[in-house]
Amino acid sequence: MSAQPDRIASISQPYIRPIDRGKAKSATEFGPKPDKTTRNSITLSFIAMNADRIPSTFLSQFLTLIFSRYIQLKNTLKFMRNNIILD
Repeated sequence: MSAQPDRIASISQPYIRPIDRGKAKSATEFGPKPDKTTRNSITLSFIAMNADRIPSTFLSQFLTLIFSRYIQLKNTLKFMRNNIILD
């Protein structure tokens, strides 16, 4: 079976993709497997992804988000210490 990443499995839901599960009952299931990027509760991208691997873009977005949250927390604590909110 050849890989076809842009194959449409459902006309009404084009983001539905076949997912290889390897189960005895059914080796393939159909369902969403999205890479969903959100900022401030707004969806920026919605891409059906392969369950076999994590895209490097997803990993870089995750690390960027974690790092930015860390910097925000660090700056907030620094502000609170400088303004005698924390001891």
